[in-house]
Amino acid sequence: MTSSGPHSQGPSSGDPLISDAAIGPDNPPDAKDAFKLLVEGAAEYAVFTLSPSGVVSTWNRGAERIKGYRQDEIVGQHFSVFYPAEQREAGMPEQELRDAIAEGRVAVEGWRVRRDSSRFWANVIITPLWDGAGRLRGFAKLTRDESDRRATEKTNEQLARIAEQDRIATALADTMARRLFTIGLQLSGVLKLTTGLEVHQRIEAAINEADNAISELRRAVFNPDHNPAVGWPPVSSQARRGPA
Repeated sequence: MTSSGPHSQGPSSGDPLISDAAIGPDNPPDAKDAFKLLVEGAAEYAVFTLSPSGVVSTWNRGAERIKGYRQDEIVGQHFSVFYPAEQREAGMPEQELRDAIAEGRVAVEGWRVRRDSSRFWANVIITPLWDGAGRLRGFAKLTRDESDRRATEKTNEQLARIAEQDRIATALADTMARRLFTIGLQLSGVLKLTTGLEVHQRIEAAINEADNAISELRRAVFNPDHNPAVGWPPVSSQARRGPA
């Protein structure tokens, strides 16, 4: 596979990641060695290269720490081993290489697989490497384990959902309690106008049911230590209802 254009770089050394273009023409001869040491010692990042077909060709300590493979275990294997089975079946590894060629680089986040088959959330950047003649020499791949950040984001999202659910529940309970309170007051007004004992008892029972419903709403929505901004006094209060 070949390509040319703005992605082309100058002649490269034996390691496509440690190229003259990456180091710069004005650096001293030992700059390549220093850059190689920097890449190999980057423990927080998996930094490695692939052949044009996607076979792992170099490996650093960060890659070993994050992915679990020793260099002698992984060099020579296709990089699709880092992807979950469903992504391999969908052709995602190969598609990411095609996207990197078409766009100059590709940056993605998603699940990747370690040597022990455990999954981690990865931030991945893939960059094609070109020689001076515009031929594709391979790819540089940078991977960072972002599992902790994703877990924090998921926790924050869950807390936000819970807070929103609490807000909705509180508003709904407040609305229902106000309606029950209004019904109770209306019944109290009717109670003042009636004289029959049986009617009194039935209205009293309805008022008590409204009180019980309001109390249950308060217990369900508010923490016992929480003092609601708007109180719901008992409908059966003598001050509200007046003398029987």
